[in-house]
Amino acid sequence: PRENMVPLFETIIEHIPAPEGDPEAPTQVLISTIDYNEYVGRIGVGKVDNGFVKVNQDCVIVNHHDPSMKRRVKISKL
Repeated sequence: PRENMVPLFETIIEHIPAPEGDPEAPTQVLISTIDYNEYVGRIGVGKVDNGFVKVNQDCVIVNHHDPSMKRRVKISKL
């Protein structure tokens, strides 16, 4: 076994393309997992596709299956 993972990381960088999101576009996040904590409340885990996310940012959640279902939320932690 090798002493470190540098060869793996170099291979990933060489063969996997960088994300193509636009940091200047409106924020767009794909939530892949939802969890719940009694202290924090609902926790959404996902990938930022466009824009950026910051604490205290107001957002709108849109249901992928029914875009008419929208809900306003505030980002409380990152």
